[in-house]
Amino acid sequence: KTMNSAFYGADFILLSPGIKIDKITFIWYHKIIPELDLFYFLINQKKIKSILVTGSIGKSSLISIIQHNIAPYQKAILCGNIGFPLMNFVTDGLSTKEIFCIEASDAQLKHAVLVSPTIFLITNIFKNHLNFHKTFHDYIKAKLTPIKFQVNKIKNIILTDQAFNEIKKYIYLENREEIFTIVKTDTINYKKSLVK
Repeated sequence: KTMNSAFYGADFILLSPGIKIDKITFIWYHKIIPELDLFYFLINQKKIKSILVTGSIGKSSLISIIQHNIAPYQKAILCGNIGFPLMNFVTDGLSTKEIFCIEASDAQLKHAVLVSPTIFLITNIFKNHLNFHKTFHDYIKAKLTPIKFQVNKIKNIILTDQAFNEIKKYIYLENREEIFTIVKTDTINYKKSLVK
């Protein structure tokens, strides 16, 4: 009862990514704001660029390599599941001179609706975290969340061929030639190919 009254009086609930919430059974679901949405609400207003990497394995390595290669030319901030927490930037002044290099897990992406990175990369897709998602299909849908909210038509969604082949078994990818760049590589060498 005390918990319900706290949720009732709250304007919104900032969801920690590791908390499993079911929108059917959680009556306060309409008040949830994932941390990624709060972050993207702020950076989208200022048109700040971001690169978001997700996938089953290799996310930290890839986004670290990307940030390292951008850093000599532009201030590149490593954040999300690696580097700085996203909430560090909610109250700090944000600058268009920065580019955010974000590692995002399926748990962070699952409930998000405002995530629209400048460049979105998927390293690979393997059966993972099925204790958090009901099915592998739900896991894949969480990983693909940023595709739903792309506001531009440029080719900014990059997948390894392994990820693409796994995804298309479960989800029809509309206009795939227009919106996807598919990197033909094996899962061992994908990091080198994507950075190129």
